[in-house]
Amino acid sequence: MASAMEVKENFEARLRTIVEGKGKNTRLFSLEKVKDIISRLSKDLESDAITTIDYNYRSRSEIFKVGETECLIKKRTDREEHFKYVAAFEEVYGAIEKAHKDVGHGGEKKTLFEVKKKWSDITMEYLQQSDNGREFVNSVISELSTLWPQLQLVTGRPSHPQSQRAMERLNGVIQDKLKIWMRENNSKKWSIGLKSVQWQVNISKHETTKHTPFNATFGEEPSVGLSSTNLPESVFDGICYEEDLDDIE
Repeated sequence: MASAMEVKENFEARLRTIVEGKGKNTRLFSLEKVKDIISRLSKDLESDAITTIDYNYRSRSEIFKVGETECLIKKRTDREEHFKYVAAFEEVYGAIEKAHKDVGHGGEKKTLFEVKKKWSDITMEYLQQSDNGREFVNSVISELSTLWPQLQLVTGRPSHPQSQRAMERLNGVIQDKLKIWMRENNSKKWSIGLKSVQWQVNISKHETTKHTPFNATFGEEPSVGLSSTNLPESVFDGICYEEDLDDIE
C-alpha cells in the first residue's frame, strides 16, 4: 500500500502534467509564482507602466490580508462578497484532501463543492487526478496503520451487478419514503425521518420471499406495543400507564 507521501507525489506528478500541457494558459502557479504576483499587485504603478501581464493579474485577483499575511484571492466585484483563495500548485492536494475528509469521503461532486467554498481555481480536472478519492482513502488507511500497528484490513469483493442493482432499487425506495415523510411533516430534516423510514422498510414484507428484513435477520417479527405480548386483548382498554401493568394478574 502506498504511503501518504507517495500518494501525494503521484497526485502532483499527474497534476504537473496537466499544468505543463496548458502552457501559458494555466492559472495554477507555483507558490513562488503566487508570491511574485502578490508582490506585483502590491506595487502602486502608473497606468502607463502596467504591462499586459500586470493587467491580467489585476483583473483576475487581488490581495487579502489575514493577520500579517498577504494572501492572493479571486477578484471581487463587491468588497462584501465572500472571498476565495487562489490556490498555488503545492496547496491543491491538501485542499482536496481536507475537503474529501470534511464531506465524509464523499464522491467527486461533493468534494468539489466543498473545495469551491474556499478555493477559486481548483477544478474537477484537478480533482480527478486523485483517482476518484481512492488515493485519499489509501492515505487515511496508511495513517491508521501507522497509528495502530495491530490494525488488519480485509478488502471485500466487488459488488455483484445483480446485488448492486438491488441495492440501487432499495436506495430509491428509501429516498421516495424520505420525500413523503418530509412532505407530510413539513420538515427538511431528513436525518430525523430516516429512523422512521428505516423501520418501515425493515417491517415491510418482500414480494418474493414474503418475509420482512427484520424476520430474515432475527428469525421473528418485531415486538411492537401490547398486541405483541401474551396479554388478552380485553385488558388493553384499561391500561393507560405503565403502573397499570403491575395490577394485571
